[in-house]
Amino acid sequence: IVLPEGSFYDDMSKFYGAVGSFDQTKLYRVLSANFKAAKMDDQKVKDTFKNLYKINALIKNNPMIRPDLFNATIVSGFSTKNDEEKFNAIFDSIKGMYYRAQHMDKYLKSLRWNTDIVEEDREKAVEYFKKHVYTGERVVDVNGMAGVCKEFLSPASDFYKLVESFDAFAHA
Repeated sequence: IVLPEGSFYDDMSKFYGAVGSFDQTKLYRVLSANFKAAKMDDQKVKDTFKNLYKINALIKNNPMIRPDLFNATIVSGFSTKNDEEKFNAIFDSIKGMYYRAQHMDKYLKSLRWNTDIVEEDREKAVEYFKKHVYTGERVVDVNGMAGVCKEFLSPASDFYKLVESFDAFAHA
């Protein structure tokens, strides 16, 4: 997996800002119009809409993700964007978060990640997170972010369901 420029946090910020910049009714209409043009059913629109807001809340409220970074400033960055640009930002950020979570998972598995990981491998994980997950100087909670990664990739998770919906849309 070749990662695009930026970090996991950049993708989460883009997602949070784009979703938050829409009025809920407007986002539902935009999502519905796009999904119906791709011949996706109403239930898929409803489920995807719910999952967008569940993931936005997860990003905002999960202490492992640093909720203080997700605020009105990020949302206001989308105030000059049109609906298509905001929808595309949501779509692109979902893809980016998914690819980054996969990449992170693969890297952690290469270290044989577990709670008893040797210090040398823990340090490698911290460096990986500083390069690919966080930008700037941060205290890195590797166990916490490894948990977020696993949650994002779990087929039962709201994020994974969101990925499946947008993947079906992209391939319709």
